[in-house]
Amino acid sequence: MNTTDRRVRYDFMHAIVVALLGLCFNGSFVFAEDSISLEKLVVAKEKTFTIDKKTYEVEVRILPDLYNQPDVDAAKTTFELKVITPGYSSSASKYPRVTKYQNKVQWKLILQTAYGKGKSPKTPSGYGRGTTEADLKSDNVLLGFHEYCHRQDYIEYVKTRGLTDFGLKRGILVVKHNQIVDPKNLNTTATTFSEKMTIYSVEKTDEVGQVKRSEFLKRGGE
Repeated sequence: MNTTDRRVRYDFMHAIVVALLGLCFNGSFVFAEDSISLEKLVVAKEKTFTIDKKTYEVEVRILPDLYNQPDVDAAKTTFELKVITPGYSSSASKYPRVTKYQNKVQWKLILQTAYGKGKSPKTPSGYGRGTTEADLKSDNVLLGFHEYCHRQDYIEYVKTRGLTDFGLKRGILVVKHNQIVDPKNLNTTATTFSEKMTIYSVEKTDEVGQVKRSEFLKRGGE
């Protein structure tokens, strides 16, 4: 095998290893040499799709970007997590049980990115994603890319780490069903998932790179 053959084989194997690592650790993995176009980073029209799990579904809605928001410093991607539990049929007995659910548990994940006054997707990223070595090499250095990463984090969490069906299965006592679907219990669960998703995204997108968010804030965000 000559030098050229060895080099081609090395490059091929290296590409496979990098791709596998990306699939294992990050469902939204971006190759270092891939520069994401501004058109993909900007959300001009609402996008909707469904993540179908065995016992529940997640409807993902990505709302159009907002601009010149007075309560936003540079940019911020927020999300809202809602849940709707299904109707059911029950047995006629002293202690009725659920005999059938009409459909799956329905989750909704609503995402939206907002930019502050004078800021846009073209503004350079100040910290985190957009400042990593891989981002600099691939020219993914814009604020729009940073916020795109946050959106991908939230979607990835739902896809890979999952939400819950609350244990709503055929055969459970109706009284148990009613306890589970109490609005307070549902809101508590949604809040817990929201907190975990926020931490997940901060660690992946903010606390990385040449300038981490915590360091950026310590020096006054300048």
